[in-house]
Amino acid sequence: HPFNYEKQAEVIRGNNLRDYADTADIVVFVHSEYLNIGVSLQGKKVYVFHTGTTYRQNSEIINSIFNPIVTATFCGGDVLGMGSKNEIWVIGAINTNKIQPKFDRIYTDALIVGHFPRGKTKGTEKIIPLIEELSKNYDFEFRYGYDSVSWPDQIKRMSDCDIFIEAVVEYQNGIPLTLFGISAIEAACLGKIVIARFPIKPQYEKIFGKCAIQHVNNIEELKIKLEWLFGLPEESILGLKKESRNWVESCHSYEAVGERFKKIFEQ
Repeated sequence: HPFNYEKQAEVIRGNNLRDYADTADIVVFVHSEYLNIGVSLQGKKVYVFHTGTTYRQNSEIINSIFNPIVTATFCGGDVLGMGSKNEIWVIGAINTNKIQPKFDRIYTDALIVGHFPRGKTKGTEKIIPLIEELSKNYDFEFRYGYDSVSWPDQIKRMSDCDIFIEAVVEYQNGIPLTLFGISAIEAACLGKIVIARFPIKPQYEKIFGKCAIQHVNNIEELKIKLEWLFGLPEESILGLKKESRNWVESCHSYEAVGERFKKIFEQ
């Protein structure tokens, strides 16, 4: 993987793939990609996982491939309601044992705000001018970068912040964006206060429970949210950081997401 994750799955091809698929009761296709696994799917439970850009921009074609063969579809929030069969909302899992929180402040006075998109795709062109405006009235440090660093380096730079701005962008090629990404969950797991666009937060909380994301729907709401955070006392900042970590452990740890899959597969 280009992000250079420390542990990655073994790639299975050819006869080994057919052997695994042949003995499996459940087959899950991921990233909206159909693969001829060389065995009949008859009698098996079949699922597909739609998560991002590939499906969002090509949903009709991909639905025509998968809807006839799947039992149900796992969807990230940004691709719900796009015509996939028997949608089930599932969000990524985080290794909460591997990613440990860092609650301590680096500086005693100035909060550190981080924004590290992989390319200028997260509303960065609006975030930077807002930060410049706020810096005239508030004492904080802003750290950002567009470069595509390795996963360990990304974790390190998020860990050194107090507040992480994930995204405020509203559309991708005319299609609404409604959900935070994996980096937001990783930052929360690190004990950071995470700000992200999340207009479907009420729907999320009905399914998964209370969410610690500090949601904003546009750049004006981001300004209000940052001004509020800059005015909080230290104990309140620490409390929000701990809420972030507790949320990930409860809703998006390997254990929490694994139990959700287990219940689905046992139905």
